[in-house]
Order: sequence, then structure tokens, then C-alpha cells
Amino acid sequence: MRNLVKLLPFFALMFFGCSSDETNSPDPEPEALYWKEVYPGWQHTTAMRSDGTLWGWGQNYWGQLGVGSTTPAEFHTPIQISTDTDWNKVAVGTAHTLAIKSNGTLWGWGINSNGELGDGTGVAKYTPTQIGTENDWAAVSAGNGHSMALKSDGSLWVWGGNSHGQIGYGEIDDEVLSPQQVGTDTDWVKIKAGEVASLALKSDGSLWLWGAKPGTAIQLMVPTQVGSDSSWNSFSIGSNSLIAVKSTGVRWGIGHNYSLGAGEGDIHSTLTQIGTDSGWQQISSGNWHKIGLKTDGTIWTWGENSDSQLGNGASEDSGFPVQIGIGSTWDYIATAPMGRHSVARKTDKTLWAFGWNLAGQLGNGTETNSNVPVLIPCPQ
Repeated sequence: MRNLVKLLPFFALMFFGCSSDETNSPDPEPEALYWKEVYPGWQHTTAMRSDGTLWGWGQNYWGQLGVGSTTPAEFHTPIQISTDTDWNKVAVGTAHTLAIKSNGTLWGWGINSNGELGDGTGVAKYTPTQIGTENDWAAVSAGNGHSMALKSDGSLWVWGGNSHGQIGYGEIDDEVLSPQQVGTDTDWVKIKAGEVASLALKSDGSLWLWGAKPGTAIQLMVPTQVGSDSSWNSFSIGSNSLIAVKSTGVRWGIGHNYSLGAGEGDIHSTLTQIGTDSGWQQISSGNWHKIGLKTDGTIWTWGENSDSQLGNGASEDSGFPVQIGIGSTWDYIATAPMGRHSVARKTDKTLWAFGWNLAGQLGNGTETNSNVPVLIPCPQ
């Protein structure tokens, strides 16, 4: 949705982030706390610290923060999720959260109306709830109303909403309530759940898509190879575009030019090279915007800016990549397929956020949008 809101002024904070700034070292000592893995959802964010604890902030209307109830409905600064210290992976959907523990078990909480938690029910969970009894889960990704996971044997599993064939077993159903294996292949290595589509990479470097194909009316019922190349390094899928980076560091995409960072106009139904600049390391897709990290440590955004989601200090949309600040010390970025806020981490391990903040999803103690990165405080 492209509704415009009035941008609100930047609110400066005086908090310390999870880092080793006190020693001025870019790499923290082993005992120093830092944010290890962080993912935004639609209006909430979940993060894992280096000590194995899990934290969340933002909207809690459906229990997606895992604190035992839906009251309060919002948290504006990080709050710990359970007392466990053995979390290993985390993924955040529109209003649900999934995580893997160090013992390989899978857990979920939050909204479950499409079966996106995979526990066999359609009932929301307000605390981390184990999904099945298996202990060989290796990776997980959460989309709008469906979820994906990889097992340690390289097999691929999907569950939740299936309105566009995003479960990938050849049919369209209202929902699939528990993990279902996609085919019999065991050479899957990376996954990404989008709004109503699924994207995955095989060990041979080939890229596969199913569900709603961006920029078209096509619904792919089973995994379908995207192009014929086998040199893909990273990829992302949002509401209206798919974008992937080759081993050369050049961007390619399917869908709306505006979201691909190729200006206004065309919609591409096949993979098309986006510009000639190389050096792209990672790209993450939001609702109508993207954030990208280059190998030189700079971060760039493009697309819609109605909720300050570009983070470049401006209020205008941009059909081409614009750099956020002048810094070159970033090493991690993330946004969500339906989200309008982003998180980014610096090499000193401090975590920053920008964009929409209606429910406190920036984690900086306010409900004020920010068009520049603001520091997320470190819980002590």
C-alpha cells in the first residue's frame, strides 16, 4: 500500500548498543554481547544475542513477541523472550516468529490463522511452542502467512497459507497446518519466504521459485527454476519483485522496476540485469522498498519512502539506489516482505533501525518514524 504519511523529526538517543565500543575494538571479545541475528516483521522485530538469548520489540497484538500474552500490545524497547539461552536461528513473518534452538528443535509463536506456526492447529501461541519433535532443523524463513525450513539432510519443508501455491506440492489449498516436504530433493541450501511466494537455492547455485511470480498473474504450483544460470549467491523476494545477486556482484530481478532499483516504468517477467554496478553482497526486500549491502561496507536503499523506510534523511521515493549516510562500516541488513522498517548492523556490532515505527518496531523507545538510522539500545 502506497499511502503517504507525514515524516516525523529524528529523535536522538543516548543509549549504548550491544557492542564493544568501550574498548574501541571493531571485533568484540568473546564475552562481549552483540546482536547476532536480527529480523524485522511487519510491525515487530526479533533478535538473537551472542549469549543465545532472544529478544523482541514492537507489536504484540497476536503474541508475536512470545511474552505469554497479548498485553501489553506493544513494547517500544527490547524485551527478553523466555529465559532460554540456547537459541541458534530466528525468522520473523508478518505477525509470527520462528526459531531453532542449538539442539535442532523448531519453535514458533504469534499469529497462526493460516497454520504458519506448523503445530497442526490454527490457534495463536503466546509463548515459544515446539513444532513437532524433530531435532534436525537447520534453517528457517517466515513469510506473510507461510513458513519454510531446511533440515540438516538438505530436504525442504513448507507450511501455512497456500492461496497461490507457495507450499509447492502442486495444488492450492486454504492452509497446510504442519511442515510438508517439497519434493524429495536433498540439495537445498538457502530459503526465503515472501508474501505469497517461496524462493530457494540449490547447492549447484540454481535458483527456484514457486507461488505467485512477481510482476505477473502466473502461479507456480511446484518449484520452478528461475532462468538457467547456476551462479547465484544471494536473493530476496518482496511483495512485487524478486531480486538476486550473482557471484559477480551484479543485481538481477523480476517484477516492478521501481522495486528493483531500475527506475520507473517497465515490469520484467523474466530475470533481467539491473544496472551494471557490481559489489552487491546482500539485498533484502520490503513491501515496496529494498535495502542492499555492498562489499565495501556501504548500505543502499531504493523504492517507496512514505514511512521513512529509505533511511537516507529524505522524504522522496527513489527508483534508484541511494546511499544511507557516508559510512562504510556496515556488515548486516534485514527487512521484511510486508515491512516498512529495516535494521542494519555495524562492524562494531551496534544495531540500528529506521523507517516506520507505529508500534515501536524500531526498538528505540518511541513511536516516531525515523528517516535516518537510530541506535537500538542494548538490554543489560
